[in-house]
Amino acid sequence: PGFQAWAKDRFVLVKVDTKADTLSRRKYGIAGLPTVVLFDERGQQVDRTMGFLAAAEFTETIENYRKGVGTLVSLLAEEPSKTNDGEFLYRLATRLYAHNRTDESDARFAAVVLVDPDNKTGSADDALLDRASISRKHKDWAGAVGYCRDLLCKSQCGL
Repeated sequence: PGFQAWAKDRFVLVKVDTKADTLSRRKYGIAGLPTVVLFDERGQQVDRTMGFLAAAEFTETIENYRKGVGTLVSLLAEEPSKTNDGEFLYRLATRLYAHNRTDESDARFAAVVLVDPDNKTGSADDALLDRASISRKHKDWAGAVGYCRDLLCKSQCGL
């Protein structure tokens, strides 16, 4: 009820069953479910969320997107000044993944592992797991296993 009251005066809500409607899934580049795509008044995509978010986090994210904060476009603009910031690169990689830009996402996940080899931010291990997921999505089973092995070795071998 809280979300619907908040959304009713701000948006036109449309639900698409992208499991059944694979044409829409491809058209909008849906990488995972649930995905919410936010369009502006002209029908241009502002950004998207992927995965479940708590109501307060979801509304804050959407309001920020409407202001141009935290969008993929804004993060890409910030990237040149944050190439050594593992947390930022991880956030950018996850945004790219939500936009089904898996090759670009994988490159950013790889950068996270390079700039944070000791996982001080807590993002490098997640980046390895995400790289395994991307490899699996591309049916690169050896790559997926390799990233999982790297993650396991880091945790058990103290690397």
